[in-house]
Amino acid sequence: MISIFMTTLFLIIALVLAFVKFPEEFGGLKRILVPVFTALGILTGSLGAVSYNDAGYCQHVRTIFGTESSVCTTGWYSSGCGNATA
Repeated sequence: MISIFMTTLFLIIALVLAFVKFPEEFGGLKRILVPVFTALGILTGSLGAVSYNDAGYCQHVRTIFGTESSVCTTGWYSSGCGNATA
């Protein structure tokens, strides 16, 4: 659920940046940020980088960078676009 929210948020930010006029000195920054937020939205939605941990559960998280950790707190956590095993 949070991945859908984050995807929507990143894509809305990209659309706002694309269609809102900014001063001329921010033109270069705008050309960089629109594709960055679009890519973040697509990656977050397709890879499920953010998940929710219910009470009493622990997750073993293995990121795409090879780091491993455990998340035992209740609430949202980032799996770093890797695998999370209950």
